[in-house]
Amino acid sequence: MIIGLERLTYYGTRSVLTIFLVEQLQVPRARVSPLLTTIDALLCLLPLAGAFIADRYWGLARARLAGGVVLLVGQLVLVGASLSSAFAWELVCIGLVLQVIGNALLAPALYASAGQLFTREDLRNLLTSFVLLTAFVMAGAFMASTVVIPLASGFGYPTGLGMTAASAAAVVMLLALLPKADAAETEESPSPGRLWLGPSIGLMFLAAGSAWWLLRAEPVWILQLLSAALVSAALIYCSFRVGLRRLGLLVVLMLTDVLTVVLMVLMPGLSYDGMQMSSSLSIGLMVAGPLVGLLLAWLWVSRQPAGGPGPLGRLVVACGIVLGLSVLLWLAALALNTTPAAAPVSASANSWALALAAMVLLYPANNVLNVLLPTLTARRAPVRHLALLMAVGFIMSRLGGVLGEVLLAWWQGR
Repeated sequence: MIIGLERLTYYGTRSVLTIFLVEQLQVPRARVSPLLTTIDALLCLLPLAGAFIADRYWGLARARLAGGVVLLVGQLVLVGASLSSAFAWELVCIGLVLQVIGNALLAPALYASAGQLFTREDLRNLLTSFVLLTAFVMAGAFMASTVVIPLASGFGYPTGLGMTAASAAAVVMLLALLPKADAAETEESPSPGRLWLGPSIGLMFLAAGSAWWLLRAEPVWILQLLSAALVSAALIYCSFRVGLRRLGLLVVLMLTDVLTVVLMVLMPGLSYDGMQMSSSLSIGLMVAGPLVGLLLAWLWVSRQPAGGPGPLGRLVVACGIVLGLSVLLWLAALALNTTPAAAPVSASANSWALALAAMVLLYPANNVLNVLLPTLTARRAPVRHLALLMAVGFIMSRLGGVLGEVLLAWWQGR
């Protein structure tokens, strides 16, 4: 529920701010787009720092509570920006930076905490926790579009942003009710002298650098390349410390997730036999596909014995087979696709039908993979690197989206 409220806060804020900056503050769209793209790039980069602080210094409980508080302060600053005519742009940038810092601390610690709810042998309950977590993420994103945006349109921007601030306040209250960290939460007990000072100074420098980057609209690709380099370094570091044999399957699934996200960008964006996927069809698949994937994962979980290890390998193999079939169907669609994008619609729709079948298989399999990745991370990663590897997983997924957009632009520009 906490991660769902956090997603409601993020997606709701992003949707309202896009309209608020253009219509209320009269900020040119050419300036708003780089701002939001930079925020996305920072969300790819900073969770690595938040995960490192959670693993090394604060522990999961302190990191997630500190992240929730910073997130709430950022939302209140954004509400103040919607009520103020002076310094509104500066307040928006400060609020967004605080939101990014809060998310960087909160998200990895929450995923790692979900992975520690049950023992590593209790596979059924581990999978159940991440199925529910993924469902709440989807629910938060859905409520952002169906609740927050209508509120902002009907009652004003402060009301819409106030809804996201209330969601952030609920996050903090629920975090305060969670059990405190115990001795098993981290394998390294930080010394009291280094508990707050070093990480706090580091976060202040990150916040100042992020604000500077936003205000100057520096090139986003630098942050994306830096994220990719740091993610690679984190994977290499953890593999050497823990052993590639233990993390090998986890790394393979992370790379598979990157490929899957790239395909999710490319498949609906290309033209097949002169026809493109309609936006309504693509949106329908984006909504129905993950729901089907969650249902399949839930049905698989319900068939496993309670408290038992369960044949996780079978689910991994089944997911891999479905993804392989999706890729083969898409490659067949490309092989049959001989009509240029600008040519009239071809009488044959074989290529388009194969691409549609590939998408029908891809979206549910991707959501099953989204459940498998944190489950395997919680089961195989040592506690001292758990939050870091959780952060690496969803950052690689975001970088997959960036790579997909780059490949799509290159393909369309040929």
